Amino acid sequence: MKRRNFFKSSAAAVALGAFNLSAHAQAEESQLDYEALEIEPISRRWTEERANRWHKALPWIVGTNYVASYAINQIEMWQNSTVDFKTIDSELALAESIGFNTVRIFAHDLLWESERDAYFDNIRRFLDICEARHIRVVYNVFTNGGKEPSVMGPQPAPIPGVHNGEWRQTPGVEKIMNQPSRWHEVEPYVKDTLATFAEDKRILFWEIFNEPANNRKVKDITGFLRYAFMWARQVNPTQPLTASLQYYELTPMNSFLACNSDIMTFHCYSPAPQLAAAIERLEKMRRPIVCTEWMARCLGSTVKDCLPLMKEKNVGALSWGLVPGKLQTNIPWTHLVKENPANADIWFHDYFDENHKPYDPEEIELIKKLSGVKE
Repeated sequence: MKRRNFFKSSAAAVALGAFNLSAHAQAEESQLDYEALEIEPISRRWTEERANRWHKALPWIVGTNYVASYAINQIEMWQNSTVDFKTIDSELALAESIGFNTVRIFAHDLLWESERDAYFDNIRRFLDICEARHIRVVYNVFTNGGKEPSVMGPQPAPIPGVHNGEWRQTPGVEKIMNQPSRWHEVEPYVKDTLATFAEDKRILFWEIFNEPANNRKVKDITGFLRYAFMWARQVNPTQPLTASLQYYELTPMNSFLACNSDIMTFHCYSPAPQLAAAIERLEKMRRPIVCTEWMARCLGSTVKDCLPLMKEKNVGALSWGLVPGKLQTNIPWTHLVKENPANADIWFHDYFDENHKPYDPEEIELIKKLSGVKE
């Protein structure tokens, strides 16, 4: 395929060019020749027409990132010795009751490596529950967030007072990400996963990598993403592919994702004005938009301010959290509590307490109204 100058010839140039460079990006600007940067889209990317046709056939995408309350990380969520479908069903019943039609889940390559058949069976059972609850699934393949190494079996206990303290990287920064000669080791995992569920309509879309830029120790995230997207395109699933743009920086990674994602995804834990600005920029891409992480109450990312905006714009809205559990995501990020101890008194994420009672009944009523729940 003919190479093109990304910033001169694509809609992505307009969108990313409007982003304000952060201090980090400005510091790197002298090292990167943005005008000379060229991106070669990987073949089989959906056309704008196909992506928008897919989106038009869907109801408004609204839901949450889901980690069951019994799980401290992806391993405990899915491994055969700890998966708990009774808890999953009871919690997804809550999601259904307020009109959520989508949940975003997180996988791990170690699960596939250690117990592939049992793992896929557990995913199928999860999809069965989702289907019965009229919920579809966003499947996340990799993430840089959390710790390594990862092991099967018993997982660490929650760290008192710490938000999401035992999440696990996949495939792992030191294990795989910073060793390009080992990238091929996870190719079978990607291809087998996507091929197994390539025609499963209960999968809404594939997120190849969660927050790929959130770990500055990764030396060549763009290079890895190129391979990961290539492996996924070789499978050519019926569902769209994406990975979230980050920080609104004019970087090679964002450029690659803007040219290779079928739909545009992003995260925003900021108040409504910043959310609106991000949506306005991404609208220039002329593709469906889904905010795959939002809601941080003490930061001003709230249901009453942000969810009506995303409904009005027909932007998918997947907040973080449903019921507090081992992940402890109702607790704010540690630095926010250090900056202002009063933040500890406000739930950061999540909607229902351990007894399935709403944290804020007014939030729940607004969600039900916007999602079309009829009493």
